[in-house]
Amino acid sequence: PDAPDAPDAPDAPDAPDAKLASSLFFSPLQYWNFFQNTPSQPPMARRASSSSPNFKFIGGVVGLLAALIGAYILFGKTQDSYRTTSVFPVKEYLENANSLRGNTYRLEAVVDKTLEVAPDVGRLISVETGGDMLPLFVPNKLNGINIERSQKFHFQVQIDAKGLIVASDIRKP
Repeated sequence: PDAPDAPDAPDAPDAPDAKLASSLFFSPLQYWNFFQNTPSQPPMARRASSSSPNFKFIGGVVGLLAALIGAYILFGKTQDSYRTTSVFPVKEYLENANSLRGNTYRLEAVVDKTLEVAPDVGRLISVETGGDMLPLFVPNKLNGINIERSQKFHFQVQIDAKGLIVASDIRKP
């Protein structure tokens, strides 16, 4: 007369009503775990992704280019190849040119006039520097440079065996 556990029995633990009741109510431990794992602040909303270029990157590139251009303008003039050459000692040359023979100097001067032209050898000009007039020989290898009166030039010069100032390089400032 006792029937084995029938599926219709209301006391059965596998009854659908028992499952529904246990799923609607949490045990105190489940409540505790739920509130412990919940962050105190809600997560921030994500921004929409934009397809425009990264402005920080572009700003960095522009800043780097500006720095390079500024450095070139500021330090570009110090790249003079004559910067390690001694300045021509005008007073010493006028007193005794023989003591300077064989040395190389830099000279900033203004062309006064052409004294002599020898087509096969070069030309002899007079230059003015610091109020003093000096003779300067320009060899044929530098004939490609147009030297006219009242022009300022940077010369790299050598004093030859006879004490004559010979230009080895000429540049406009």
